[in-house]
Amino acid sequence: MKSKAILLLSVFIVVLIGLFVFENYSTLMSYFKNNKEIISIERGQLKGLEKIDGGYKSLEDDPWIEFANINTYINEIELVITYSKGGGPLQIFYTDDSNPQYTESNSFREQSKQGDYKYSFQLHKHVNSLRIDFTNQLNEEFNIGSIILNPEPSFSFEFKKMALRAFLISFLLTFIYSLIKYLDTVIKYRYLIALIIFVLFVALKLHGSSIGMWNNNISQADTNSKIFGIDRAIRSDEWLVQTPYMFSQAEHAKLFEYKSSMVRSDGQNMVLANAPTFTIETLGKPFYWGFLLLGVDYGLSWFYCLKLILLLLFSFEICMYLTKRNKVISILGAVWIAFSPPVQWWYTTGAGVVELIIYSQAMVVSVIYFLELKSQKCRIALLGAITLCSMGFIFTIYPAVQVPLGILTLVFILGVYINNRQKVFLTKYEWLSISLCVVVLAFAVVLFVYNSMTDISLMLNTVYPGRRVTLGGDLAFSNLQFYLSNWLFPFKDATYLNNSEASSFINFMPAFMFSITFIFRQKFNNLKLVVPVFVYFIFQISWLFVKYPEIIAKASLFSFVPETRLAGITLGLTAVYLSIWFIAEVIRLKPFNLLKIIMICSLVFVVYYYSVQKSDMSNYLGEFIYPTLLFFIFMNFIILRGMKKTFVVCMAALIFISGVVVNPISSGTGDIFDRPIASKITEIIQKDEQAKWIALDSLVNGQYLLSLGAKTFNSVHFLPDLNEWEKMDVNGEYMDVYNRYAHVKVSFTNEPTSFQLMSPDSFNIELNIHDLDKTGVQYILSPKQLIDYKNFNEIYFDPSSGLYIYSIVGGP
Repeated sequence: MKSKAILLLSVFIVVLIGLFVFENYSTLMSYFKNNKEIISIERGQLKGLEKIDGGYKSLEDDPWIEFANINTYINEIELVITYSKGGGPLQIFYTDDSNPQYTESNSFREQSKQGDYKYSFQLHKHVNSLRIDFTNQLNEEFNIGSIILNPEPSFSFEFKKMALRAFLISFLLTFIYSLIKYLDTVIKYRYLIALIIFVLFVALKLHGSSIGMWNNNISQADTNSKIFGIDRAIRSDEWLVQTPYMFSQAEHAKLFEYKSSMVRSDGQNMVLANAPTFTIETLGKPFYWGFLLLGVDYGLSWFYCLKLILLLLFSFEICMYLTKRNKVISILGAVWIAFSPPVQWWYTTGAGVVELIIYSQAMVVSVIYFLELKSQKCRIALLGAITLCSMGFIFTIYPAVQVPLGILTLVFILGVYINNRQKVFLTKYEWLSISLCVVVLAFAVVLFVYNSMTDISLMLNTVYPGRRVTLGGDLAFSNLQFYLSNWLFPFKDATYLNNSEASSFINFMPAFMFSITFIFRQKFNNLKLVVPVFVYFIFQISWLFVKYPEIIAKASLFSFVPETRLAGITLGLTAVYLSIWFIAEVIRLKPFNLLKIIMICSLVFVVYYYSVQKSDMSNYLGEFIYPTLLFFIFMNFIILRGMKKTFVVCMAALIFISGVVVNPISSGTGDIFDRPIASKITEIIQKDEQAKWIALDSLVNGQYLLSLGAKTFNSVHFLPDLNEWEKMDVNGEYMDVYNRYAHVKVSFTNEPTSFQLMSPDSFNIELNIHDLDKTGVQYILSPKQLIDYKNFNEIYFDPSSGLYIYSIVGGP
C-alpha cells in the first residue's frame, strides 16, 4: 500500500514538472536568445493623437501609433501606460508574411484601466509591423511609460491551478491504468466508482462551461476559472443564454413558481426555457438539483459532471446489451457516445439535447434491468426511475429531438421486450406501482399544461421559431457524412454551418449497409433488437430524402422534426448503436475475406469521396481531404478485418480529437462574479432587489445582469414580451420584428421609438428617451458616458471594464 502511494505521488510530481516545462517552454527558450528591444515613440507614426504635457490626448475614437518594419520574432510585448480615465479597449494589431493587413483576427485586446498599469501581450510570432490602438474614447489622456518587445522573461507558475491540472492528468492516467489492469473489478464497482468521482469533481467545482468568454466581453476577471482547453465563443447558447438562466434561478427560484420575474415584464416560464425551478417537473431533472440545493458554484459542477457520468454509465449499459457483454467494445462505445461531436457541441443549450439522450438511455436501461432482476423492491424502484425519466423527457421541451428520440426509445424497449418476453411477469404490487406511476406522470403533465398553456400558445405563434411544419425530403445525401469533417471543428470553426449544426455522430453505417449482402446468412446475436432499430433507421433515412404527405407527417409528429436536426442527432445516435453492434459481431465472427473487404472499402470510399466533393466539406477540409478519407477508409478496413486492438486505439484517438477537446475544463464561476463591476451591481441589487435594469448598447450585458440576479428589461427573451413592446408600438407596426425568441439590444435616440431586426434571433430597440418612463427602469448599465441626459446620475464607473452605472432620478 505504501509503495502504491509513493508511486502515485511520483506520477503527480512528474506530471507537475512536465506541465511547468510545457507552459514555460517559450520563457525557457528566451533565456538562450534574449532579444529585448525598447521601442522609441518617435519611431512610430501617430494618428488621432495630440501631444500634451505629460503624454497624449485622443482627438478621435480610433487613435493609434504604428511601427512599420519591425521584422522580428516577438514572444511578448510589454506596455506601461497611465490612463486618466481608462475603460476603453487597448488593442495591438500586427502583420506577418501571411497576413499583410491589420485585421481583428491578427490582434490582441485588453481593457485599459485608470492609473498606471503594465499590460502584457503574448504573441509568439514573427511580426513585420505593429499598430497600437490606445482607446475608443475621445479626449482620453494618457502617458506612455515604455513599449518593450521581448522583455526579460518571467515564469508563469500559479501553483494551485497547476497542481489541479497535474492532479487531473495523474487521476486520468491512474484510471486508465486501473481500467486496463483491473477491468472486471472496475466494471463490477462502476456505480460506486462513478459516485466517488462525482463527489470529488463537484467538490473541486469542475465544469465544462465556456463562461471564460465573459472575460472577452466584460473585462478580465480577478479569477481565471479555466484549467484546460479553449472557451468557445460559438457556444453562446451555453455561456450567454443557458448558464445565466441557470444562475438566475439558482438564487431566485421560488417554490411552485413556473415564472421568473427577472425576465420579461410579466415573467418568463423557466420550465419551457429548460432552467431550474422548484416545481414537480424538476423531480425528473436531477441535473438541476445542484443549483437549487448548493448554489451556482457547486450547482454548475453538479450539472456538468452528473450529465457526463450518467451518459457514460448508461451508454456502457446499452452497449453491453447490444454486444452481448463485449466489455472492451462497450467501454469504447460509452466513450464514443459521450464524447461524440454533437453531444459536446450541444452539451448545454435550452434544447436539452444531451439531457434527452440521457433520459432515453435511462428508460431503456431501467427496462432491461426490470426484466432481468427478480427482486420486487428493485423492480418497483426501477418503475419509479422510469417515471422520473419520463418526466424529464417530456418536460425538456424540444420536439425536433423529442419526437424521433422518443420513438427510438420505444423501438429499443420493444426489441428488449421481444428478447425477454418469456421473463415478463408482474406481481399485483408491481401493477399497483405502475398505476401509481401513471397517475403521478399524468398529474405532472396536466399541471404543466395548466400552468403553461398560455406560454405554449405564445411560443407557437411567434414569427421565429413559430409553428413550423416539416414534410421531409430536403436533405442532401452528402450531409449524412458530415462526421468526416468533425475532427477539425475544435481547431477550426466550420465555414458551412456553425459547429453545433454541422456536428454529427461518427459512425460506420456505409460499411454496415454494403456488408449486408455478404453476411445476411450469418448467425448474429441480438437480431430481435437490432432488426426493429434498423427498420426505424431506414424510416429516418426516408424522412431525409422523401417528401411525405402532410397527414402522415402530422400523424407521426415528424412535422416537428427538421431534416438537419434529425440527421445530426437522432439518426446519428441510431447509427452509432448499429455500428457498435456491427463492430462487435464482425470482431466475433470475422466473416470477410480480403477480397470482400477491399470491395466494401472501395464502395465506402466512393460514398465518402462523393459526400466531400458534393458538399461544403470540400472547401472546409482543403488540404486535409485525402488524409481524412484515407484515415476513415483505414478505420473501415480494420473493422472489417476484426482488428479489435488497432480499432480501439484509432477510435479512441479520433474521439479525443473530435470530442474530448471541444469544451474547456474549468473550476468555479470567478469568470462571472470575481470582478469589480459584478461586486457593485450585486451591492445595488441587495439594496434595491426589485429595481429593473437596462443594459444599453449591448447584446450580452443584459444576460450578465441576469447572472448577477438583476431584474432586466432587455436580455434573451425565450418568449416575446408583447406587453412591454406594445406600449411602445401601439399600432403594431413592428410586431413581426419583436414577436420572436430574441436577444434584445437597446439604444437611446431622440427619434420616435422603433424596432430593427438584426438577425432571426435578435433585434434592436431604438428607444426614444421620453419613452423610458414606460419601461419602469431604475438603473442603466452603459459602455459609454451618458453626459447628454441631465437626469441620469452616474453612481459608478469601472475602469477595468469601461462600464458605467447610472440611476434614473427623473425625466430625460
